[in-house]
Amino acid sequence: MFLSRQGVYRASRGLALAAFFVALYMPTVDGEITGSVSGLVHDARGIPQVGAAVKLLTPEGRTIKRVFTDYRGIFQVADVFPGSYTIRVALDRFLPLLQEDISVRSGRRTVLDVN
Repeated sequence: MFLSRQGVYRASRGLALAAFFVALYMPTVDGEITGSVSGLVHDARGIPQVGAAVKLLTPEGRTIKRVFTDYRGIFQVADVFPGSYTIRVALDRFLPLLQEDISVRSGRRTVLDVN
């Protein structure tokens, strides 16, 4: 069974339209499905805490990701699915700190100040 030129045109136009609508409603690869959490870890005097372990946890306590603060005390956890999380920050000479009910939204960055 062969299609006429007009039939091929209609079929390709239909496929192009379908592809357009799929692309329109699908999130893009640049992170629109996920969000991120970033922040600054410092002590009570405002001194950045270098090398602090920052864990992103589910509300049940399961570790999703673990990162460390840089030389400025800054951390970033990328590609986080939307939802509610807890952050646990630990450093050798300090007790661990928890921040709960951290909301992550698609395409957004949640910024925290941890001290």
